[in-house]
Amino acid sequence: MTHGPPHRIGDRMVLGARVGCADLRERLRVARPKVHVFGHIHEAYGAYMDGELPETRFFNVATRRLLGGCNDPVVIEV
Repeated sequence: MTHGPPHRIGDRMVLGARVGCADLRERLRVARPKVHVFGHIHEAYGAYMDGELPETRFFNVATRRLLGGCNDPVVIEV
């Protein structure tokens, strides 16, 4: 679990910029967790898979929507 996303996974801002952390992505490539949970990028809320990290399920669980309101809670069954 981290505050922000890894680079290219749930990190796209509303105007299209990718703002995830490249160092975090590399660390996840080494650690190979089954699940990685993060938030911070409100407009990229949702579940993700990545072809370069196929063993990991990614979840951006930012609760607030960018323009107000709340996203549905995320339930992850392990």
